[in-house]
Amino acid sequence: MPKNQKSKKPFYKMPWFWIAIAIVVIGIGAVIASKQNEPTKVGESSSSSQSGGKDFKVGDEIAAEGMTYVIKSVERNYSTGNSYITPSDGKEYVKLNISITNSSNDKKSYNSLYWKVEDQNGDLSTYAMMAQASDALNSGELTKGGKKDASIVFEVPTGASLKVHIQTNPLSDKNEIVVNI
Repeated sequence: MPKNQKSKKPFYKMPWFWIAIAIVVIGIGAVIASKQNEPTKVGESSSSSQSGGKDFKVGDEIAAEGMTYVIKSVERNYSTGNSYITPSDGKEYVKLNISITNSSNDKKSYNSLYWKVEDQNGDLSTYAMMAQASDALNSGELTKGGKKDASIVFEVPTGASLKVHIQTNPLSDKNEIVVNI
């Protein structure tokens, strides 16, 4: 072989080939992992007419990110029992009775800030701090199999159609749960 002529390596011995393979494998793994963490219905209320999918309703047992969430009941026009703590004009308090269970092998955190309510205008509201019930969600951690039954109160427009948004991962909105109430 002459000195000025390079020998050609097969493509599978080239570094760019293996880098491309690694990128494809990582991409496929990321897609599979994200699908596994999507919220799924593991149980549902007797009033729920849909099965599977993401049409979540009050009473559905929803699993995501190693936690199971259930909105057990919704109380419209909730009263705090304190005449000084009342909703603003044209608003009402809505109280959600919820249950959260850690279905993973690791400690998992919960926080009332992970919960929001959306009205028919697309306005997302955080919890009404002053109107919280005695069993308020607040924040904390659950160990493996741990369960938290609590309530969370929101101030919303009176009679509004509502959806609850539950942020299952505080670092991402990707696998957020949306429940029609």
